[in-house]
Amino acid sequence: MTRSFCMADQEFPYHSGRAYGLKTLFRNNGKFTRFGPHRPKGIEEGKEADVAWSDAGGNLFPAENVGWRAWRNFDHSFGRLHHYSVRSLDGFLIKRDRGRTNHVKVDQGQSYWSDMNANKVQDTSIQPIAQRAAPLLDELKSDPELRELHEQACVWHRAKIAEIKLRPDWVEFRSWLADNLV
Repeated sequence: MTRSFCMADQEFPYHSGRAYGLKTLFRNNGKFTRFGPHRPKGIEEGKEADVAWSDAGGNLFPAENVGWRAWRNFDHSFGRLHHYSVRSLDGFLIKRDRGRTNHVKVDQGQSYWSDMNANKVQDTSIQPIAQRAAPLLDELKSDPELRELHEQACVWHRAKIAEIKLRPDWVEFRSWLADNLV
């Protein structure tokens, strides 16, 4: 994954309002009532000031200024999540067929592709970490059971892509995707 996909959105201006959503690492110390896909939710009214929000560089921001998106000059010094929400045309077909995790009634169609296909600049910053992780990945791949499960998943993935491509009602959508790769 990390060798195949090394394009990313530019830092600013962002490709779209949806493409610079952030994921939050947090400790649930009882101040949140539920988990959201981007950040914890359900902070008791009037208790927002009790929560310290920071960017990935440790810079603190007032809770009322923090949403689910990164902000201008968001610092990534301590970390960056490589999300790959739009990886490839074939992968997107499976993603759309599966449906959205948190918004199951919302189609992942042309607008999602246009908003999230933010492959603007090359970003290889994960490569040193991927190289350090390679021996662990090799060890996992050497496990017979995990190797078999991985192979089964790849076979399933290829078969699913082939099946989707045979669907007459997807021809127009696939054609649109091919015309809008970048």
